[in-house]
Amino acid sequence: MLGLINMLAPGYIIASEQESGNGRPDIILIPKSGQGDKAIIIEYKVAKNQEDLVSVAEIGLNQIIAKQYDAKIKAYPYVKQILNLSMAFCGKHMELTYNVIEV
Repeated sequence: MLGLINMLAPGYIIASEQESGNGRPDIILIPKSGQGDKAIIIEYKVAKNQEDLVSVAEIGLNQIIAKQYDAKIKAYPYVKQILNLSMAFCGKHMELTYNVIEV
């Protein structure tokens, strides 16, 4: 997944598993100056069964908020929105949940 996201490198600072807030988000994308005002935090989770996908995705989204993964992003004054994105996987199945926060 990080390989695909790396295509965004011309417009974004990409951080993977680096400390931010009280933890280590899987991926943070911060727009480079003059390249936009929307940052993205991505958290990946694995569910043990397909029935748990929705709840596991919600756990990931709650983790982003509870551990303040947006702390690193807030150091960039031109960022105005943060997309918190949690993806839960079980085999070939996936559930995604997100929220958008105005900074």
